[in-house]
This record gives sequence, structure tokens and C-alpha cells, in this order.
Amino acid sequence: MSIEYTPKFHPTPWTDGIDRVSAGGDNGFNLRFATIEAEFERLSEIVGEVSDTLDALSQPPARPVKLTLTPALVTTTTAWTHVHGGAVKGTGETAAGGMQAVALPHGSLIQALRVIGQKDSGNLTVALRRQGLAAVAAAEIVVGMMAPAGPFDVSVAAPSSEIAKVDDEQFRYYLTADLNSALLGSVSQVSLAAFQITYVLR
Repeated sequence: MSIEYTPKFHPTPWTDGIDRVSAGGDNGFNLRFATIEAEFERLSEIVGEVSDTLDALSQPPARPVKLTLTPALVTTTTAWTHVHGGAVKGTGETAAGGMQAVALPHGSLIQALRVIGQKDSGNLTVALRRQGLAAVAAAEIVVGMMAPAGPFDVSVAAPSSEIAKVDDEQFRYYLTADLNSALLGSVSQVSLAAFQITYVLR
């Protein structure tokens, strides 16, 4: 940003014995003082622009932070089995449901949710949710995804709205992973390897 200032007040000198000093007219006190006042107002604007520029330069740009989590789901419907640092569907189950608390910095802005895993059958949804502190508060999905078939590594951008701003004073945050309609047996593997939440500190 270029900040420039060019003085505009260039008074015409008075000459002794010739000029008659007066308040009015093209060379009078009133016009000169009004021009000087306008000059100071412009200087004030320039100082404000310089101050804003210095403030912006003193603040480092916001850098995305990636919070990576190992699935450690608490059962909500049917249990996920936790093995080898991840969560898998039980061989004798067609469904699984769980939730996992997430600690996010107050005032940060959620940018994306990334989920890594594998799904050979069924419908698998993973969502980052927020819920008011009251016991009867309804949960809201901040950002969610539905897993595709086969090995997957899916990132979904959070909406650019107020819901993406973390408010730990009013809400609690957690991940949910829900599976249904999966096939029985070990030939149908459904697993979650990692969750990753990207946010920006503000």
C-alpha cells in the first residue's frame, strides 16, 4: 500500500504597503485559515493510514493449525473395536456408532475436517458437532462427510459462517462416527485411521 502526501496550501505572500490584509476575499485570512484547516485534516487521515499499516505489519498472518486425533470413540449405539491405533467395525456387527470429545481453542475458526479410513460396505458418516451446554440442547453439525467406498482420505471444508467459529463458553465440541447397513464378517472391513481438524487461531 502506497501512502503519499502532497501539500496543497501555497499562500501568496503579502507585500508591505500594497496588500490590504482583510478577512474576506481570495487572499484574506478566512480563506487561508480554511485551507490550512483542510491541510491538517488531510494530515490526520495520513497519520491514520500509517497507523493502520503499522498495526497490520505488527500482526503475523494467521496460520492454519492441524489437530490430528486417533479414533477413540465412546459407544453411542454399537461399539467400534479399537485396535492398532484406530477403530474398526466388529466382524459380527452391521453397525457401529460412537463419539469423541474434541478440545478446540476458544475463538479459533474451523476450516476443514479430514477423515482417513476404509469402507467396504455400509453407510459411514463422520461429523464434527457442537452442542450447547444445557442438557436439552440440540446438537449441530459444524462440518461432516460421508465416506466413499474403498480406502479413503477425505477433506471437507467447513462453512464460512458463524457456526465455524469456536465458542467454548457456549458450546461443547465432539466428533461422531456412525455406520449402518454394513455386511457381516471380516471380508467387509470398515475402519477409521485418523481424524484431522484444521483451524485458524484468531
